[in-house]
Amino acid sequence: MRPSVEVLRIMDFIDAYLNEFETVVHRISRDAIRAVIDELMEHWRRNSTIFLIGNGGRAAPASP
Repeated sequence: MRPSVEVLRIMDFIDAYLNEFETVVHRISRDAIRAVIDELMEHWRRNSTIFLIGNGGRAAPASP
């Protein structure tokens, strides 16, 4: 059985999304991530309060 045109369009969208996501992920600096982790850990050791503020965008990719 051949997939419908609608299914093919959905798959094209998913492929494009995943390709773009992969491109963005590969651009993330590992050194920048380490620096943020180091900073967060230092504040955690000092029992500091840390406020994280987002722009209201979707959090699905950030969810564990």
